[in-house]
Amino acid sequence: MKVLLTQPRLPTLYQKPKEPPLNLAILAAVLEKEGFTVRCIDMEAHSSRGYLEVLNEFKPHILGLSATTMGVLKASEMALQAKRTVPEIVTIIGGYGMSCDRDYVMGTGHFDYGVIGEGELTLSELSNNIRDGKPCEEVKGLVWRDDGKTIVNEPREPLKDLDSLPRPNFAHFNVHGYGKSLPIFTTRGCPYNCLYCVVNKVGVRGSRAKSAQSVVDEMEYYRDRYHIKVFSVVDDNFSVDKQRAHAMCDLILKRGLNIQFLLGQGIRADNIDRELFFKMKQAGCPIVAMGVETTNPKTMKALRRGIRLERIAESIEDAKAAGLIVKTFNLIGGPHEVYEDIMNTIAFNEEMKVDIPGYGVYQPLPGSDLLEWVKNDEHARLNPGYDPYTWSNPGGDIGPGDIPFETDYFSFEERYKAYKVCLASVNQHLVKGFVDRHLGRFGPLLYPFMLNRPAESMARKLYLKFLRGRIEPWD
Repeated sequence: MKVLLTQPRLPTLYQKPKEPPLNLAILAAVLEKEGFTVRCIDMEAHSSRGYLEVLNEFKPHILGLSATTMGVLKASEMALQAKRTVPEIVTIIGGYGMSCDRDYVMGTGHFDYGVIGEGELTLSELSNNIRDGKPCEEVKGLVWRDDGKTIVNEPREPLKDLDSLPRPNFAHFNVHGYGKSLPIFTTRGCPYNCLYCVVNKVGVRGSRAKSAQSVVDEMEYYRDRYHIKVFSVVDDNFSVDKQRAHAMCDLILKRGLNIQFLLGQGIRADNIDRELFFKMKQAGCPIVAMGVETTNPKTMKALRRGIRLERIAESIEDAKAAGLIVKTFNLIGGPHEVYEDIMNTIAFNEEMKVDIPGYGVYQPLPGSDLLEWVKNDEHARLNPGYDPYTWSNPGGDIGPGDIPFETDYFSFEERYKAYKVCLASVNQHLVKGFVDRHLGRFGPLLYPFMLNRPAESMARKLYLKFLRGRIEPWD
């Protein structure tokens, strides 16, 4: 039986994908182990015409789609196209979009089944039942429709032994047609409960990890097979078990792999220490990212971050001392924040000499506690024009009407003004950091020509369109 796995193209900040999709590579490996004939197509790297060509030529029995909230409507269109092209096809949707708002997703009408939570075991069982002609309605982790109603089955327990998963199969993609790196995961889950996050909608609270040996074996395999030496770790909590993180670094050094692993997706500043930063640098980690979010203590508490700004500052200093490039994540306009707080956050990143500060607006996504806060707080209001299913951030520059919500103490206009100041800061750091890293002491000679608003904006656009992941493998 033939299965096509894909995900929709999104109009997002990143105009060119820097890595093949890890989620599809994992699902492909799982299904191939069960004897299915699998094909993958990454719509971020292909045209809609290419998708139709694959449908007509491959004629899959099952279509598996993965989508974030902002990809749901496009995924629904793709499911409809598939049913028109291959009428007997079974369409299945998974991903954060499905797990966070199952009624809405299934209500679009073009999906036969939805998968909530982690998808490997559920998709495998569902696909086997379809192939064998067995009923599917009792499969754990499954959502389906009956007489116009959404039926949600008993949830499936998250996979405990992550080492039992087959190695992701990137042979379905032209890995060298992306950037310099391949994505890997070493942990799943999150023991924390941040107000704005939906990670715990997939799986359960807590963190599970691959063994250090399994991770390093995977890196070595990809290095030898694809001649790729850079690996982007997509974990939410890479160092939650510091002993395991040390063991992974020790194995990389012992084997002399001469690889790099990037922690550009974020680590918890209170789950790491100076010794581990130095060990990671020695083992080939050039960059770490940490969430700052805000410098306002009341906002930090309202976000349920469970960490103090002083601890974040300490970790940034330790990472810089180890010689790591430091990236931070910062958000604009949380509970209790005013315009001056955002300026303070910019100043904090400047004072800490953060190499790549990133700023974004809060997204009150379906299923998030942030959305409930905006709806229920007497001082907060959703933007009437905000739709999480169609919101986009092409080129990294949003318009005044794209701010999702405001408060009595931080208006839409002020939030947009703050966003523009933050974006200018990002552009300057992007250009200055790139010049300094690649030209060294000659870099300052280009400052008069490069460090001005028009030049920085143009450089950012060129970077996002052509250079992302190719010269510097991190974001």
